[in-house]
Amino acid sequence: MSQKFRALSLGIWLAALVACTVVIFNTRFIADLSAFMPKVPNERQQMLVEQLRDGIVARLILIGIEGETPVERARISNQLAHSQTRP
Repeated sequence: MSQKFRALSLGIWLAALVACTVVIFNTRFIADLSAFMPKVPNERQQMLVEQLRDGIVARLILIGIEGETPVERARISNQLAHSQTRP
């Protein structure tokens, strides 16, 4: 009885593992906000999705300045901003 129970448990576990693998490989993952948009977006909504996907927002990089005093962080922030705007 114990051997049959082990074999049955292993079979059920393997079947569940195969089922989970099939579900994972057939799942579509989306990393943008278009998943929250309607299936048939209007022109304005479509433009928003395109801007989020390909516009300037898609290339936006946020950084954090930590440590030091608030005055020093502000100075570093201003210095960084001015160095990025020069040609």
